[in-house]
Amino acid sequence: SQLSRAVEATKDKMPQMSHLRESGSLEQDADLVFLMYREDYYVKQGTIKEIDAVYQPYYQTLAQAKAEMKDPSKDLDVSPVDIILAKNRSGETGIATLLFFKAISSFDNPGPDLTARFTEYRTKKGPSYKHE
Repeated sequence: SQLSRAVEATKDKMPQMSHLRESGSLEQDADLVFLMYREDYYVKQGTIKEIDAVYQPYYQTLAQAKAEMKDPSKDLDVSPVDIILAKNRSGETGIATLLFFKAISSFDNPGPDLTARFTEYRTKKGPSYKHE
């Protein structure tokens, strides 16, 4: 299903089941519904201020690493992507964060340290970031 434009009207741009077109039939028929959210897309657009970004500490670390690179031809354009399990008929819902390597259009699991940091960033953001 496609997202409606209603997601653009929300402050944090976090997609919800209600933002899906024909979400009523999805809620009734689907066993699992996954949504993807790339915060850096909205930060780069200026729709979300960098200071308000959940992953701001990560963006700062990445910018510092890029500045310190000896070979600027290597691409460090990696962004966290939240995979939101919005519906799970037989279990819990939640958010998992993956890394998206834009240059090669590939996803990967972050290491344990980075996973812990991403969880910490979301926790600090508070309940508004928790998927309902």
